[in-house]
Amino acid sequence: MKPHFYPARPKQGGMNFLALCSTLYADGTWSFEPKFNGWRAMLHVPSGAMFNRYNEPLSISGEFAAAIQSIRKSFGVGEWMDCEALERRHGRGQGSLVVIDTPAAAQSHRIRALELNLVFPPATLDHCAERDTVYSIPSYDDGPALWRELQEANQQLGIVFYEGVVAKRKTSAYPLQLRSSKEETPDWIKHRFTTS
Repeated sequence: MKPHFYPARPKQGGMNFLALCSTLYADGTWSFEPKFNGWRAMLHVPSGAMFNRYNEPLSISGEFAAAIQSIRKSFGVGEWMDCEALERRHGRGQGSLVVIDTPAAAQSHRIRALELNLVFPPATLDHCAERDTVYSIPSYDDGPALWRELQEANQQLGIVFYEGVVAKRKTSAYPLQLRSSKEETPDWIKHRFTTS
Protein backbone atom coordinates (compact mmCIF):
# COMPACT_ATOMS: atom_id res chain seq x y z
CA MET A 1 0.00 0.00 0.00
CA LYS A 2 1.44 3.35 -1.08
CA PRO A 3 0.78 6.55 0.92
CA HIS A 4 -1.89 8.84 -0.51
CA PHE A 5 -0.06 11.83 0.98
CA TYR A 6 3.53 13.01 1.37
CA PRO A 7 5.41 13.34 4.66
CA ALA A 8 5.33 16.79 6.21
CA ARG A 9 8.17 18.86 4.80
CA PRO A 10 9.51 21.56 7.12
CA LYS A 11 10.12 25.06 5.88
CA GLN A 12 13.86 25.75 5.70
CA GLY A 13 14.74 28.20 8.45
CA GLY A 14 18.47 28.49 7.96
CA MET A 15 21.13 28.68 10.64
CA ASN A 16 19.61 31.71 12.40
CA PHE A 17 17.77 29.64 15.02
CA LEU A 18 19.13 31.38 18.12
CA ALA A 19 18.19 34.80 16.78
CA LEU A 20 14.64 33.63 16.05
CA CYS A 21 14.25 32.29 19.58
CA SER A 22 13.97 35.88 20.81
CA THR A 23 11.55 36.93 18.05
CA LEU A 24 9.48 34.38 16.09
CA TYR A 25 9.67 31.65 18.75
CA ALA A 26 9.39 33.90 21.82
CA ASP A 27 5.62 33.62 22.29
CA GLY A 28 5.65 30.07 23.75
CA THR A 29 3.54 28.56 20.96
CA TRP A 30 6.42 26.49 19.54
CA SER A 31 8.12 23.32 20.69
CA PHE A 32 11.51 22.10 19.51
CA GLU A 33 12.69 18.67 18.42
CA PRO A 34 16.05 17.25 17.42
CA LYS A 35 16.55 16.62 13.69
CA PHE A 36 18.23 13.23 13.45
CA ASN A 37 20.63 12.41 10.65
CA GLY A 38 18.72 9.48 9.19
CA TRP A 39 16.47 8.40 6.36
CA ARG A 40 12.96 9.88 6.37
CA ALA A 41 10.52 6.99 6.13
CA MET A 42 6.75 6.77 5.97
CA LEU A 43 5.91 3.37 7.48
CA HIS A 44 2.75 1.46 6.62
CA VAL A 45 2.44 -0.45 9.87
CA PRO A 46 0.30 -3.44 8.75
CA SER A 47 2.52 -4.38 5.79
CA GLY A 48 5.86 -3.15 7.14
CA ALA A 49 6.48 -1.29 3.86
CA MET A 50 8.53 1.89 4.08
CA PHE A 51 8.48 4.80 1.65
CA ASN A 52 10.75 7.81 1.24
CA ARG A 53 9.52 11.41 1.18
CA TYR A 54 8.69 11.07 -2.53
CA ASN A 55 6.48 8.00 -1.83
CA GLU A 56 8.96 5.67 -3.49
CA PRO A 57 9.52 2.28 -1.78
CA LEU A 58 12.57 2.07 0.48
CA SER A 59 14.59 -1.08 -0.09
CA ILE A 60 15.93 -0.97 3.49
CA SER A 61 12.64 -1.99 5.18
CA GLY A 62 13.97 -5.46 6.04
CA GLU A 63 16.74 -3.95 8.16
CA PHE A 64 14.08 -2.57 10.54
CA ALA A 65 11.98 -5.73 10.98
CA ALA A 66 12.32 -5.86 14.78
CA ALA A 67 11.46 -2.18 15.20
CA ILE A 68 8.49 -2.50 12.84
CA GLN A 69 7.23 -5.47 14.84
CA SER A 70 7.41 -3.37 18.02
CA ILE A 71 5.34 -0.66 16.37
CA ARG A 72 2.77 -3.22 15.18
CA LYS A 73 2.18 -4.31 18.78
CA SER A 74 1.15 -0.76 19.66
CA PHE A 75 -0.79 0.47 16.62
CA GLY A 76 -3.58 -1.10 14.62
CA VAL A 77 -4.22 -1.84 10.98
CA GLY A 78 -4.31 1.15 8.68
CA GLU A 79 -1.87 3.25 10.67
CA TRP A 80 0.87 5.26 9.03
CA MET A 81 3.89 6.40 11.01
CA ASP A 82 6.23 9.21 9.99
CA CYS A 83 9.68 7.99 11.06
CA GLU A 84 13.40 8.59 10.90
CA ALA A 85 15.38 5.42 10.11
CA LEU A 86 18.70 5.76 11.92
CA GLU A 87 21.09 3.13 10.72
CA ARG A 88 22.69 4.12 7.44
CA ARG A 89 24.54 7.41 7.83
CA HIS A 90 26.50 6.98 11.06
CA GLY A 91 26.08 3.43 12.38
CA ARG A 92 24.38 4.38 15.67
CA GLY A 93 21.03 2.86 16.55
CA GLN A 94 21.22 0.22 13.84
CA GLY A 95 17.79 -1.09 12.92
CA SER A 96 16.09 1.57 15.07
CA LEU A 97 13.25 3.91 14.16
CA VAL A 98 12.41 7.27 15.69
CA VAL A 99 8.67 7.92 15.32
CA ILE A 100 8.31 11.58 14.36
CA ASP A 101 4.52 11.75 14.15
CA THR A 102 1.24 9.98 13.47
CA PRO A 103 -0.30 11.55 10.34
CA ALA A 104 -3.83 10.22 10.86
CA ALA A 105 -4.22 11.60 14.39
CA ALA A 106 -6.43 14.68 14.59
CA GLN A 107 -5.02 16.16 17.81
CA SER A 108 -2.61 19.05 18.13
CA HIS A 109 1.10 18.46 17.74
CA ARG A 110 1.60 18.81 21.50
CA ILE A 111 -0.95 16.06 22.25
CA ARG A 112 0.37 13.76 19.50
CA ALA A 113 3.91 14.11 20.84
CA LEU A 114 2.82 13.40 24.43
CA GLU A 115 0.87 10.31 23.35
CA LEU A 116 3.85 8.93 21.40
CA ASN A 117 6.10 9.53 24.43
CA LEU A 118 3.73 7.33 26.48
CA VAL A 119 3.99 4.45 23.99
CA PHE A 120 7.69 4.58 23.06
CA PRO A 121 10.62 5.92 25.09
CA PRO A 122 11.71 9.37 23.94
CA ALA A 123 15.00 9.45 22.04
CA THR A 124 16.89 11.31 24.73
CA LEU A 125 20.38 12.73 24.44
CA ASP A 126 21.96 9.34 25.17
CA HIS A 127 22.22 9.30 21.38
CA CYS A 128 19.98 6.28 20.62
CA ALA A 129 22.75 3.73 20.88
CA GLU A 130 20.48 0.68 21.16
CA ARG A 131 19.87 -1.56 18.17
CA ASP A 132 16.45 -2.57 16.81
CA THR A 133 14.56 -0.15 19.05
CA VAL A 134 11.63 2.22 18.56
CA TYR A 135 11.85 5.70 20.02
CA SER A 136 9.46 8.61 20.02
CA ILE A 137 10.80 12.04 19.25
CA PRO A 138 11.14 14.25 22.31
CA SER A 139 9.81 17.81 22.37
CA TYR A 140 11.47 20.62 24.30
CA ASP A 141 10.34 24.12 25.24
CA ASP A 142 13.86 25.53 25.63
CA GLY A 143 15.08 25.77 22.05
CA PRO A 144 18.47 27.43 22.70
CA ALA A 145 19.41 24.80 25.31
CA LEU A 146 18.49 21.99 22.90
CA TRP A 147 20.47 23.64 20.06
CA ARG A 148 23.60 23.72 22.23
CA GLU A 149 23.12 20.21 23.67
CA LEU A 150 22.76 18.63 20.24
CA GLN A 151 25.90 20.32 18.95
CA GLU A 152 27.81 19.15 22.03
CA ALA A 153 26.51 15.61 21.49
CA ASN A 154 27.78 15.64 17.90
CA GLN A 155 31.20 16.74 19.14
CA GLN A 156 31.30 14.01 21.79
CA LEU A 157 30.28 11.35 19.29
CA GLY A 158 32.59 12.58 16.54
CA ILE A 159 29.79 12.22 13.97
CA VAL A 160 26.84 14.26 12.72
CA PHE A 161 24.14 12.35 14.58
CA TYR A 162 21.94 15.45 14.88
CA GLU A 163 21.50 17.75 11.88
CA GLY A 164 19.81 20.56 13.78
CA VAL A 165 16.49 21.52 15.36
CA VAL A 166 12.91 21.50 14.04
CA ALA A 167 10.51 24.06 15.51
CA LYS A 168 6.85 22.98 15.48
CA ARG A 169 3.69 24.87 16.36
CA LYS A 170 2.20 23.19 19.41
CA THR A 171 -1.38 23.64 18.17
CA SER A 172 -0.83 22.43 14.60
CA ALA A 173 -2.38 19.37 13.00
CA TYR A 174 -0.11 17.02 11.07
CA PRO A 175 0.49 18.94 7.80
CA LEU A 176 -0.58 16.38 5.21
CA GLN A 177 0.96 17.12 1.83
CA LEU A 178 -1.48 16.06 -0.87
CA ARG A 179 -0.12 17.92 -3.91
CA SER A 180 3.66 17.62 -3.90
CA SER A 181 6.57 16.25 -1.90
CA LYS A 182 8.24 19.65 -2.31
CA GLU A 183 5.52 21.69 -0.64
CA GLU A 184 6.71 23.06 2.70
CA THR A 185 4.63 23.77 5.79
CA PRO A 186 5.07 26.95 7.85
CA ASP A 187 4.07 24.99 10.99
CA TRP A 188 7.38 23.07 10.96
CA ILE A 189 10.64 24.99 10.50
CA LYS A 190 13.98 23.20 10.22
CA HIS A 191 17.23 24.85 11.29
CA ARG A 192 20.44 23.07 10.35
CA PHE A 193 23.77 23.40 12.11
CA THR A 194 25.54 23.74 8.76
CA THR A 195 24.51 24.46 5.21
CA SER A 196 25.96 21.18 3.87
